[in-house]
Amino acid sequence: MSYLHLLEKFYQNLIEQENEIIIIEKENSFSYKDVNEISNYYASILQQKMNPDNRRVGLLLSHSSKIIISIIAVLKAGKSFVPINKNLKAEDIGNILEIAEITCLISDDIQFNYNDINIIHYADNQRLCLNQKFTTDYDPNNEAYLLFTSGSSGIPKGCSVNYNNLNYIIKNMQDICPVSKKSVYLFSTPYFFDVSITEIFSWVYQSAVCVLDLSDFRNYNNSPDLFYQYRITHFAASPSTFLQMLNNFNNEELDKMFHSLEFVMLAGEAFKYPIFEKWQQSDWNFRLFNLYGPTESTVYAIYHELLRKNNYFEHKIPIGYPLTGCHFDIINIKDGIGELVLLGDGVCDGYINNPRLNKEKFYYDSTNQKAYKTGDLVSIGNYGLEYCGRFDDQIQVNGIRVELGDIENRISRIAQVNSVGVAFYQNKILANIVLENNLSRENLHQLLSAHLPRYMLPNYIEQVNEIKLTQNNKTDRKFIVENYISKSNKTSQENGIPVKKGILGELLNIVKVQTQNDNIAITDDIFELGINSLDVFNIANKLERTLLREIDIDLFYTQRTIEKIVENLNVESRVNASKPNDINISEKYHQLNKDIISFFDSRDEKILTEYPSIHIQHGYYFEKFNSVITFSMKLGTAYSEQQVIEAITRLIHTNSILRSKLIVREKQLIFQEFEFKQVIPLVDLTELDYNGDIIAFIENNYKATISLNRYTESYLSLFVILRFKNNIVIVGGLDHCIADFSTINVIKHKITNALSHKLQNENNSYELFCKGIIAKNTPDTIISSAYINELIKTEVEEKENILDSLKDGKFVLSLSNYEKLDNADMNIFISYTVAKSTIEKLGVDSISARTLFNIRDYHSYRFKNTIGDIHVGISFILRRNEDYDSYVVNSKRIIELFATENFRPSYIFHFNKNEYLNTIKEKISNANIMSINYLGEIKETELDREINEMYKLQCQMYNITKNIYITAYTVNEKLYILSNKDIF
Repeated sequence: MSYLHLLEKFYQNLIEQENEIIIIEKENSFSYKDVNEISNYYASILQQKMNPDNRRVGLLLSHSSKIIISIIAVLKAGKSFVPINKNLKAEDIGNILEIAEITCLISDDIQFNYNDINIIHYADNQRLCLNQKFTTDYDPNNEAYLLFTSGSSGIPKGCSVNYNNLNYIIKNMQDICPVSKKSVYLFSTPYFFDVSITEIFSWVYQSAVCVLDLSDFRNYNNSPDLFYQYRITHFAASPSTFLQMLNNFNNEELDKMFHSLEFVMLAGEAFKYPIFEKWQQSDWNFRLFNLYGPTESTVYAIYHELLRKNNYFEHKIPIGYPLTGCHFDIINIKDGIGELVLLGDGVCDGYINNPRLNKEKFYYDSTNQKAYKTGDLVSIGNYGLEYCGRFDDQIQVNGIRVELGDIENRISRIAQVNSVGVAFYQNKILANIVLENNLSRENLHQLLSAHLPRYMLPNYIEQVNEIKLTQNNKTDRKFIVENYISKSNKTSQENGIPVKKGILGELLNIVKVQTQNDNIAITDDIFELGINSLDVFNIANKLERTLLREIDIDLFYTQRTIEKIVENLNVESRVNASKPNDINISEKYHQLNKDIISFFDSRDEKILTEYPSIHIQHGYYFEKFNSVITFSMKLGTAYSEQQVIEAITRLIHTNSILRSKLIVREKQLIFQEFEFKQVIPLVDLTELDYNGDIIAFIENNYKATISLNRYTESYLSLFVILRFKNNIVIVGGLDHCIADFSTINVIKHKITNALSHKLQNENNSYELFCKGIIAKNTPDTIISSAYINELIKTEVEEKENILDSLKDGKFVLSLSNYEKLDNADMNIFISYTVAKSTIEKLGVDSISARTLFNIRDYHSYRFKNTIGDIHVGISFILRRNEDYDSYVVNSKRIIELFATENFRPSYIFHFNKNEYLNTIKEKISNANIMSINYLGEIKETELDREINEMYKLQCQMYNITKNIYITAYTVNEKLYILSNKDIF
């Protein structure tokens, strides 16, 4: 197998698709350029802080893009990474740090501190642009990462995986479950489990990676919508997780979830035959794999692709045949079953600082191949290897391998515990515990929860006087199981008649179905029944659907019995019922969320046309200016619900930018317009009076989604109808790529006209606007422009030094004696006032005043009523002795140039790489010493807050681009002009 240089592959991808999205999150996305610049920053910090002899970097991060970016940073720094579970107890984290000899750690927990370790606190806004690449000579035998697994002594085992191992699994996964530029690989496995490696490194072959934490109940509950929304193509999970999903969601939800899915990879425990049955009987298009491999063999070693035509003997799904570069042997065979030994490229370098266990588990065969004794029992069947269990005390909980000895050691370290014995039976962890002093069941559960990760918590706990031992003085696990069975049978006979009414009955029946056990009482501890975290998710999901309300998932862990869970639910219901005006629309929100995801999607609709975007979209898209403009429009009771739906539908049909999306093709950003067949989302709130909080909730809740849509090829606008008791309200949101602030008034005007059945001229589309700018602006247009030549003459030499010499501060000029003007004339007046004062301050002969101008205010502007981002920055020119009237005439001439001739020098400067044009661009940048923005009329009560907030923004902007920043407001009959520099 040829060697794959991961860092070089990253740089190759960067060159080929710098602006393509590599990472998608619910509220963010990152291009190769973003990832490169952020990882540059952390790689440089690592190189500064770490001694060349210190190889390992700890990662203590939440499930997010930070993990992938940090790992790339570690690769660039020439180090290996060590993923650490943030939810581990401090003692366990300390053990890992000390065993791995970690001296430097990247963390997003600003509170974390440990001895003398260098902590690098992760922040998204840290970037470093470098012209050169990080170049590290990789030895394939060097350690790439260190992954810790459960150890029987209670001390975790650190598996050292080298670059050759990593190369082996990445290339194999591309062979059996290939990705392409159109793929979206779900990164949902916690990064401290080895399956995550295949998810994290899926970018190697140019797949996008979607980061989603399915251990979050809300994400899990919304899986069908999220899989559909993000077009997930590759999904890895444990059989337990996947089967729970198949059982939990209905056929319609599953069809939606699997719409884009191409590969499902299941591993971590024995395959569950009902998965095959459901898949075999469906028309789902994804390919289904059963994979096997311990961490010591680098994620996967053996695989089997299931086929619908196959007949599996005794419903036993094989693990299959070895991956390329992997070989196997079976030793100590008895009755056709023996221990599996893995050999080849995937076998890791062993456990660090653990020579005894290395000698026990690893060896070299006669051909000098490294071998690993798995402890797993296998036999050979018709479709390759079949898994037959373990011969030691290692168990699997939801796909996680855990040593029973590890659980015992963790519990025994608790001060109140004298001794403990643990067994495993029917997917339940059973614990017998000897305590210093007896504790109540609740207190004992709280004690264990404080010291064990959730997946290690025993389902059944019994306080005993002593731990029963075998003749060899080992824990008698068989006795623990038999004692549990005996007591369980007795309890089931005493349970009596089950409750069948109300929430108690609903929850009881749901738990019975989930556990497939009818002998359950409402006072039973649900975890002693074998309930695990996945079961809790599904029980909560079904209860939410039954009760039409959100359920707090922690109730199941804190209350533990059906009776107490329902008691708490009833208390919550009484509290909510006593607050009729509180926002409590959770049952409607779930449906709204589904409707909005359907509204955004256009994948099954016909593309009507496409055209290049312009510099405005490029700036927002590639510079990640993630801004969304929201609005609401109260209609009262004058119109029916159907009339409002028809008006919005007409608005979208007649303004094609509202049914457009952005795609990147060969580094060009293109608008695609679609046929629109979606249903406008509607929320029935007729039981409530008008509620501004609900409107604000919807406006704010979907901002991130709208902003992310530009990177997921989805619609860039959203309209939602809220039907209150005495009011119908339209709530909308538009990506700044397709709207400026003045667009909102245009939209409201068009909706009003549609409701009144007034004819509207819709000929001036945003497509024509973009095409006009592209056609009219050429290099020759800029070079020959008299306006541009005049503007260049106002260039300020040593601009930054001059600006730094001006006093910083919050300077406000207030004017009461000024003529009332329309917006266009007000912009001219403000720019004249500010420019005249600055000329005197700087002692120059002329100056340009760049103003953010609403070109719609120009009286005969063709695109006045076009929906789209029309805004333009116009630089007005003032000469020292020029009077106001002359300045107005000259400024209006410049506005006319932009309005009637579509003059946009910014378009050419953005796209053209001509050296002479770049010189002109630099001169104009030096000329534009100030940036002016008139925000119109505000309330007097808002003035102080607006000025303070805007001054903060001006300071931030100055740190990015040095300018005099001017913001102006009118309040009643006064004009207030705010500057970040002393120019008045």
